Amino acid sequence: MIEYLADHNEIVSEYKDEIFEYMRELQASARRYCSALSIAVKYEDREVVTIKSLQKLCGDSYQAEDFLEVEIYMLDKLRYRLGWPGPLIFLRRINEEIDEMESRAGILAKYFLEAILPDKRFVAERPSITAAAAYCLARCMLGIGGWTLLHVRISEYSYSQLYLLMVAILGSLNQPQESYFAVFNKYCLGQNLRVAHFVKKKPESGFVIEDQYLGSNVLRS
Repeated sequence: MIEYLADHNEIVSEYKDEIFEYMRELQASARRYCSALSIAVKYEDREVVTIKSLQKLCGDSYQAEDFLEVEIYMLDKLRYRLGWPGPLIFLRRINEEIDEMESRAGILAKYFLEAILPDKRFVAERPSITAAAAYCLARCMLGIGGWTLLHVRISEYSYSQLYLLMVAILGSLNQPQESYFAVFNKYCLGQNLRVAHFVKKKPESGFVIEDQYLGSNVLRS
């Protein structure tokens, strides 16, 4: 747009007030969008978007205080009610506090959670139990041990409480919706340890979910 205006000086002269007002509104919108992004990242992620990066996104048109002012305004209008935490928050807690070195289980559980997002049957489930079921199912598939007392304490769910939800997750994967294939392709990549391929081949080995906790042996193949 700037290049177009530079080549049409007569338009700039005639409508300069409207054009400058429009450009100011664009800048103000950019500040609002960046402030909203900053709040969202602080709420959902472990890393924080720096003020310097927000300033750069807005062409260094604002001071740090300008972004903080908008953030406070938004939070005040929302009465600090930012919504319900998603399953990933609970998944991180289980994975990092218990199995910090077991990245495979965390990635596999994330695959399950993303794959079932379009499935309306899971909408009413609490994010905490959905995350726990996805992680428990991941451990079962990988054969890395049972759902221990420590898992129960951290997740606040027993194996028996998670069983039916694990079965539902597996059933959803066996009857995928159209949007599932984008998730499948994402988790076929090497950076995600190709867990989607692993899950697809697992039924061929005779994998089933045990209906009760059997110590360290929760798989039957």
